[in-house]
Amino acid sequence: MVLGMMRDMKDNALALSMKKWLNEKFSDLGEVLDCSLDSKACTLEMKLKMPGETGPIMLKLDRYEIEKENGDRYIVLHQFSSSREWVGRLLSRLFNGKRYKLPAAVSALL
Repeated sequence: MVLGMMRDMKDNALALSMKKWLNEKFSDLGEVLDCSLDSKACTLEMKLKMPGETGPIMLKLDRYEIEKENGDRYIVLHQFSSSREWVGRLLSRLFNGKRYKLPAAVSALL
């Protein structure tokens, strides 16, 4: 129970860091309104406000992996899904298997 609470706290802190980083990096594409992470299931869910959309879009990274290399941490993206089916398919096609270095603020929480 205590380990579960600690993981939830870590997941919440990571989600807040990811939300901040994504909003800074991709502000011209929209805004992350909400972000939740489940490190046990290796999933990330976001609620997005996108230009031209009448309501929020839900986006889920259905699976990711974290890799360590030379003191740095990387995220490897896998399957996506979305409330806009074409968005999930496009992201999966473009980013499945792609690896990205995590920002220091996020890595520090892992």
